[in-house]
Amino acid sequence: MIKLVKIYYNINRAVGLFNLHYDQKKGEFISHHKPTILYCALVDTAILSLLPFITIAFIKSTYYCESIKSIVISTSLLIITDHATIIVIMLTTWWQRQAICRWCNAFARMLEAYLGVSDTYEYHDIVQGTQISHDIQLMQRMQDIRYEMRESSKTFNPRVWLKQLQGDVDAITTEAAKLKKMIYELVRILQMPYLCLLLNAFQSLIAIMFHILRFTQQRHLDIITVIFYLIVLSANITNLMKSFQVCEYLCEDFKIINELVYALILNDNLRQAVNENDADNSLVLSLEIFLLYLKQPFQVTLCGMFELNNNTGLSMLKSVGLNLLYLIQIVLSKNEI
Repeated sequence: MIKLVKIYYNINRAVGLFNLHYDQKKGEFISHHKPTILYCALVDTAILSLLPFITIAFIKSTYYCESIKSIVISTSLLIITDHATIIVIMLTTWWQRQAICRWCNAFARMLEAYLGVSDTYEYHDIVQGTQISHDIQLMQRMQDIRYEMRESSKTFNPRVWLKQLQGDVDAITTEAAKLKKMIYELVRILQMPYLCLLLNAFQSLIAIMFHILRFTQQRHLDIITVIFYLIVLSANITNLMKSFQVCEYLCEDFKIINELVYALILNDNLRQAVNENDADNSLVLSLEIFLLYLKQPFQVTLCGMFELNNNTGLSMLKSVGLNLLYLIQIVLSKNEI
């Protein structure tokens, strides 16, 4: 729950980049706030005007800097990619303003429904303010049914329990569909900026790893410089794998819910209670539909090129290592010549 609030807090901080304004009275994001639009337009115009001169100045400095002369082409490409990423992010935030506004408001409504948090600028006791969501109610109610069937079969009223269970199944199915839709919509909105950030991150990894290997080959080894580059390298790898890990967690959560629901549904007593009450056969249909929905493959792809999961991140890191070896071979061959 705390992680969910942190995500919402970070999104709220980034609203200025998305040209949106948070109306504290209404508790929603709006895209037609003229002062915010004017401020963002002026800032973006200033950045776009300065970027060409900054790019040229950085690239020129790489050709005269001895410490990065051996990797001048990669450094130049890294600078160009970094500044191109800034342009892509700014253009995307203007192009997808309405979609981002709708997504932020949908996330705010979901957060309010689950946690009771209606204002991001106030402190909230998450433990006391958290509402029990439908998925927790569903699991608890199904376990209560199993207990009642074992302990008090005489006083157990299957119709009442199964009617309550029917409402929870329909509610969690609707919530799961909304959550999936929001995830896919967020990836669709931010896929191009994210692709540029990935490209920039992998170029940075290649450059940093090359610098580390080059410094270790020097006669007068500077341990502090190597340690600094190692810290930067580990931080970049951690930040890079976090994005893949988030999607991996989402896929694993859907699998866990699927297994729990499937195990509870297969309980013999529950099946017997449903079969003995013909009026509640709609519950069986709802449960089967819910299971089929959970079994659908949950895959988050980036521009249709690759999935966002841990396997993809690790394979990309391996490709970075191979590219680094090629780069070292090129440098060594030039030195021999």
